[in-house]
Amino acid sequence: MPTRHTLKRAILGSLFALATTAAVVTAQADPSWTKPYPPFHIAGNLYYVGSAGLANYLITTPQGHILINSDLEANVPMIRASVEQLGFKFGDIKILLISHAHWDHNAGSAMIKQLTGAKYMVMDADVSVVESGGKTDFQPADIFLGAHGGYFGMEAKYERMKAGAAMPFVDPEGYKKYVDEREKAFRNALARQQKTGDRQ
Repeated sequence: MPTRHTLKRAILGSLFALATTAAVVTAQADPSWTKPYPPFHIAGNLYYVGSAGLANYLITTPQGHILINSDLEANVPMIRASVEQLGFKFGDIKILLISHAHWDHNAGSAMIKQLTGAKYMVMDADVSVVESGGKTDFQPADIFLGAHGGYFGMEAKYERMKAGAAMPFVDPEGYKKYVDEREKAFRNALARQQKTGDRQ
C-alpha cells in the first residue's frame, strides 16, 4: 500500500495528465454525459448533482460536503450549478471522492480541487491508474450509486419521485439484478478470453 506522501505526489502529478487524456477522447463520449439534469434529493443527506448520463453525488455534513466523482472538465460548471441550486455552497466541498478512476468520472478533478481546495481521494486499487494518467485503466446497498444514471434507472425513478412515489431510489431488487447482469457479462467475457487463449 502506498504511503500518504507517495499517493499525494502521484495524484497531484497526474491530475493534469488525466484531464489531457480525457480531452482527447471527449469527442467520442455519449452526448448524455454532458446533458444537464435537474439536481434532486435522494435520501437523508444524499443528493444527485450529475448530468443525464454521468452520476455525481453530494453528501452534505456540518463539517463540509463530500462530492463523489468529478466527471469531465466540461461538467464542472454544471455540477457547481446543481450544488448551488440545491442551496449548498460549492466551496464547502471538503472531500472529492472518486468512485473509480475512469477518465469520464475524474477528468474534472483538477478544476474542482482548484475551485474548492477539496482533499482528493481515490481507492487504493486506483492509485496506479492515477499515477499513470489513466494509461493503466482496464475499462471494462439498497441505494445503488451507479456511476452512470442508466445503471440504476435514474430517469424512470426520478419521474416516479416527481409523481409522489416514496423513496424510489431505495431499490434492493434493482441492485441485485444489476449485479447479476454484470456477473453474467463478466463470465461471458472470461469464457471468450479463455477460448481465445486455448487457440493460441
